[in-house]
Amino acid sequence: MSQKLKMGSIVAMTLISVANIRNLPNLAHDGPVFIWVLFLSALFFLVPVVLATAHLSSKHDQSGGVYVWVKAVFSKKWAFLAAWLQWIENVFYYPVLLIFIAKNFFIVILPDMVNHEYWISGVIPFIFGLMTYINTKGVFVSARLSRICAYLGLLIPGALMILTSGYWLGMGHASIEHLNFFDFSKTDLSQALITSIVMFCGIEIATVHAGEVEDAKNTYPRALLLSSLMIFLLMMLGSLSLLLVVGQSDLNGITGLVIYFQKVLGPSAAVLVMLMALAGQIGALNNWIISPVRALQSAFLDAGVAQRWIKFSDPEGSLKKLLWSQAALVLLFCLLYFQIKAEQVYYVFNMLLVLLYMPMYVIVLLAMVYDDSGPSLVFGRFDCACLRWTLAGMGISSALSVFVFTLLSKPNVFAQQTYFEYLCLVMLPWLFCLMVPSILARFRD
Repeated sequence: MSQKLKMGSIVAMTLISVANIRNLPNLAHDGPVFIWVLFLSALFFLVPVVLATAHLSSKHDQSGGVYVWVKAVFSKKWAFLAAWLQWIENVFYYPVLLIFIAKNFFIVILPDMVNHEYWISGVIPFIFGLMTYINTKGVFVSARLSRICAYLGLLIPGALMILTSGYWLGMGHASIEHLNFFDFSKTDLSQALITSIVMFCGIEIATVHAGEVEDAKNTYPRALLLSSLMIFLLMMLGSLSLLLVVGQSDLNGITGLVIYFQKVLGPSAAVLVMLMALAGQIGALNNWIISPVRALQSAFLDAGVAQRWIKFSDPEGSLKKLLWSQAALVLLFCLLYFQIKAEQVYYVFNMLLVLLYMPMYVIVLLAMVYDDSGPSLVFGRFDCACLRWTLAGMGISSALSVFVFTLLSKPNVFAQQTYFEYLCLVMLPWLFCLMVPSILARFRD
């Protein structure tokens, strides 16, 4: 009997891809009102996307994820675009995540070196090269690492945060009386909504491995629903724990987590827990390296693009070529960042990953609406056009709102540029990325 991924592995891969405790200080930074922001983001974005993903994944048991779903409903052209968008946004996400991982490594291990870009730029190629090599060993090796990282870097630190904050609350070291859950005066709601919605992105990422999953049509819906509930609770309770113990004024990125664990566990234990959190970031990187590439591989093979290089007869070899090509491109982008040494590049990368990911979700939500392949395992007797359009309308409205607000909110690092110049810096790369699938289609073998 061939090896198959089980539900536990899918849950772990989804959790480690979406939920990361490094995001908790960003949520808690908005104060107690983050609870309402998170709830609205979950209701209008996470719920529609999870149900759409669960519905579509229950219809297919072959690998390819979004490419397979969209092709079955629309066409190869739209499917290729969806798979491309899911992959290309990651090309801009990898440098952001790699820089974050490298800096956090030095914050925990060698704090005196954190401002030395020479060391950070040296660690990044090693990390990404090593993770790429691990993923060339196959999805089962990658899934095993994701599962280990999910326990060490997410579930254990997350549980520690929730339990220790409850202990502090019970012992009287912390109080909820000073928390005002209805004071929106100091919160930029549009930016807070963007932050929380983007944190939910990637819930569909593990569905690309359907061909290697045991009873995929039943496993994925259950795994997705369980994962989304765990992600929501971890973000909600973890961020609230930070507010109770650390306080809103001391929440500054990863240092907010360091302060938390130093307070409740002591300096030595805090270092250990932060190393575990670093493992969570490594796990997220691991899963994001292979999953979008597998969807892109399916798109390339089916669309007949570069078949001399990416062959049906050698899927493992083709995947390795794509993984190493991706690594070369990402390291080139990292080199660009360190050569220019402009904070603007970092922000452009962050905005591009949002602007490229939101259209993909629009396509997936529409695929749910127009799917006519029979009764829905997920919606059951409640399945109807009204329900699907309502869910799609909520999700698409959220995605488009994030898209528009991202463009309208010009960061302070672009203060010297006019709004038109700022739009050009962001929209020209975005338009080029959208055009690439059409360009590639002209070079079919």
